[in-house]
Amino acid sequence: MLTPCNNPPNTVAAEPAKPLRLNAKTARRMDASAYPSHWVASWLSPRGIRVTLRPIRREDAAIEQAFVIALSPQSRCLRFIGALRELSPETLLRFTQINFERDMAFVAIEGVVGRKTQIGVCRYIAFADGTTCEFAVAIADDWHRCGLGSRMMQQLVDYARTCRLQQMVGDVLTTNIGMLTLCAKLGFSTVDRDDSPAVKRVTLTLTNAQPLRNIHTPALIK
Repeated sequence: MLTPCNNPPNTVAAEPAKPLRLNAKTARRMDASAYPSHWVASWLSPRGIRVTLRPIRREDAAIEQAFVIALSPQSRCLRFIGALRELSPETLLRFTQINFERDMAFVAIEGVVGRKTQIGVCRYIAFADGTTCEFAVAIADDWHRCGLGSRMMQQLVDYARTCRLQQMVGDVLTTNIGMLTLCAKLGFSTVDRDDSPAVKRVTLTLTNAQPLRNIHTPALIK
């Protein structure tokens, strides 16, 4: 069920993430999923700022929470399809404790000396059928239209293909013109959702070996 966006304040104060407790069962599951360090990539943005895109880590809980809180109310509504100010401890745990053999989340980090700031995140969660995954993307408001979304989606799709997933899907609000435009440029098909006229379903076939369409990304930094 979709929750309509209320009108939260235009400004929010960043708060530290609540401490997370990892139970033994979750810890064992995570230990069985090795961190894919070879999927770390860096490049210079059009602003000349170094950006690093890497798989999320357990210790990223604080910057993930700060990233969500710092999003504008509209951006949070578009990402979570409803009113939300911050992630619950349970959601934050689920977002940062990834079993990389099944799911993936990449965070984009702004490379300023002495500071680590998350400026974007993309992720997918695999369905039980083992062939389809659902994706989501969020980008800091002042990093829109910098090519970050294209870069993140390219890496997410590449990873999903190495995991032999066949299809990537997502639900996008009809008012999220930027995301719908990006999906169209990348080759996703778009259809109406019968159960909700406010949402579009976008789908990309991953078994196509061709790279994503219309992707122009900066050269990687060695």
